[in-house]
Amino acid sequence: MNKQNVLLDFEDFLDSYENKNYVSSSIKKKFPIYLEDSLTEEYAYLIGKVIGDGHLDSKFTLKLIGKEKDLITLRDLIINKFEIDANRFSIRKRVNKGVSHLLHINCAFLGRILSLLGAPRGNKTKKAFNVPSWILADKRFKKLFLQALLEDELTTIKIRKCNYSNRPRLKLAKREELTSNLREFMQQVKEAIESFGVECSHISRPIETKTRCQDLYFHIKPNKRNIIKFKEEIGFRLNQDKVEKLNHCYNILKKTV
Repeated sequence: MNKQNVLLDFEDFLDSYENKNYVSSSIKKKFPIYLEDSLTEEYAYLIGKVIGDGHLDSKFTLKLIGKEKDLITLRDLIINKFEIDANRFSIRKRVNKGVSHLLHINCAFLGRILSLLGAPRGNKTKKAFNVPSWILADKRFKKLFLQALLEDELTTIKIRKCNYSNRPRLKLAKREELTSNLREFMQQVKEAIESFGVECSHISRPIETKTRCQDLYFHIKPNKRNIIKFKEEIGFRLNQDKVEKLNHCYNILKKTV
């Protein structure tokens, strides 16, 4: 393949280590990562998951929060797609203002690749980051990225009346000094959604929170044409509750078209 289509090569991966002796020679076979590779779509999806309900720590350990059944599906997808040993995965229950589950992936080379491709590390409210340019440049990558982010962070889409839904809202927060970066990120996400023909509202003014952060949000417009377009062009992937409710809403709206 053409060198210009290389998204990440082994030399760049190796240069990210202070001590290159830690790098197993077996990892080299995973490189280069090309834009055309089917796995590249999965990297886009996982970056969306990190930015959503995920966390990539300083040791490149990946942690993803969700419902147990969804995390089992996600675990199996990662094992199969990336050929990672199942022993590196664990799922445990969390009780914190409700019950959720945490998928823990102890696979530093995967976490390091995600970081090099644009996934933020550490506390996302204290970090400046944007949607990686390689994701925005390709409709395939944008769709998988949006599916991951929105199934974590967009409010559930439900039918309200026969010809429109509730107002699905995407809301994210950052520390006050990073509000301008948050607005830039939200604008990128909004424009990515709109590139699929789905209409969105304006981004809100900053809203102060009790955690010294500021929220920004926008809505996906709830009219039937727009929700039908969202379902057909973007939709959700692994969050079964949101998939089922969107399907229900879509089926009712389609009957009124």
